[in-house]
Amino acid sequence: MSEFSLTQKIRLNLSIQGRRTSIALEAGVWDCLTEICRREELSLDELCDAIIADSEDISMASAIRISALEYFCKKRDEGRAARNAA
Repeated sequence: MSEFSLTQKIRLNLSIQGRRTSIALEAGVWDCLTEICRREELSLDELCDAIIADSEDISMASAIRISALEYFCKKRDEGRAARNAA
């Protein structure tokens, strides 16, 4: 997705909870999700399905954005803790 501006909305089709759906997110968010999938060895459908299954009373797009942010914040904090322990 790097050929797009990070804030440009990109709409992709996904299979979530056994149903095909289309979600529009910023290119930067899709890039983050792709990196999470690479690290966790998941498909984009699998990742988004897991995110949506754990979310309540929030839109799919918001749940996905928040999950991506939480993932990288957690990784940052783990890195800081490891450096401080050394």
